[in-house]
Amino acid sequence: MPLYDPTIWDEEQAKLLLSVMLAANTRAQAKTILGDLLTEKEIKDLSQRVYIAKCLQQGDSYTTIQSKCGASAATIAQISKWVNEGGGGYKLMLNLLDE
Repeated sequence: MPLYDPTIWDEEQAKLLLSVMLAANTRAQAKTILGDLLTEKEIKDLSQRVYIAKCLQQGDSYTTIQSKCGASAATIAQISKWVNEGGGGYKLMLNLLDE
């Protein structure tokens, strides 16, 4: 079961966001779009979440992950919960990274 209401993606504004992100053909285009949409803190937070998920997939301990990126044990635990109990987005993302 997702940890949020998945019907949010049915809203017109969310559909537009997804369309814009899917239209980006290069890393440079994605960086330009996200650079204007997100604050520096949001970029760092999202990047850290992806990094932590990747570390968890590799079997890194919480202590190792904390030393690598400075995240708290609570943050790592929350991401672990999303990876294991979320809507499948983290697992999909990790599979896409492995391809």
